[in-house]
Amino acid sequence: NTVLLQSALLLGFYHSEADTYTQPWFWLGIAISLCQTMGLHRFSAAVCANSPISIPQQRLWRRLWWTCFFRDRWLSLTMGRPLRINMNDCNTIPPSAGDMLSDFAGLPESISAAYVPKDLAQLADYWVILIQLTQLLGDTLTLCYQPFGASSSIEQVEALEQKILHFPLPENQGTGQSPLATFYLYHLQLHYQ
Repeated sequence: NTVLLQSALLLGFYHSEADTYTQPWFWLGIAISLCQTMGLHRFSAAVCANSPISIPQQRLWRRLWWTCFFRDRWLSLTMGRPLRINMNDCNTIPPSAGDMLSDFAGLPESISAAYVPKDLAQLADYWVILIQLTQLLGDTLTLCYQPFGASSSIEQVEALEQKILHFPLPENQGTGQSPLATFYLYHLQLHYQ
């Protein structure tokens, strides 16, 4: 199931001239369904502590779940579709940079030097910040586009606006940053705007 989930996520990025723009939405639905079937949306700290599943597998699953979460929020915004993931049904541990960095810990130095960016730790931090920013997007979509129920109060809107305005976005590192890290920082800033 993990391989199928990874495949569905990757297929969500594929576009050909014959495809319609809805293909990412279709493949994301498959990926989210697989996540929920595997129980990745309910992978809390208590579950992880008592699980026979290895730590590397838990970290991979956490990254896959939060990647589906990221795609759900941004595709919903882009396509004007409803959110597929209801966070009231989820308690998966938030991602950490260590979730990503742990996969590279045992690589031989020759492979690491040839293929792994030197500032991978910074890129992993940017990914975690992007997920946190995506949570704010989800809160905004949920607050502003609920078809039923009470309308959002001005206090709720102002509180969310304050969270967005005070979001700790990283500053440009200047000339000491690699072009790849600069690209990811601009990508993060673009999502924030």
